[in-house]
Amino acid sequence: MLGTEDKAIPPELQRFMAERANATIVEVAASHVSFVSQPEAATQLILLAAEATADAG
Repeated sequence: MLGTEDKAIPPELQRFMAERANATIVEVAASHVSFVSQPEAATQLILLAAEATADAG
């Protein structure tokens, strides 16, 4: 989950690292603690990851 308003880690750097890792990127208009300010988005991302992991097994 990439917080587009992050002042701690620039969003461009987060995007670069996520793309390098072939990660799924979900952008939210939030700060560095996007999981606190956007709990629904965080929950959906965790569920998406859990489903992807379950399918891989």
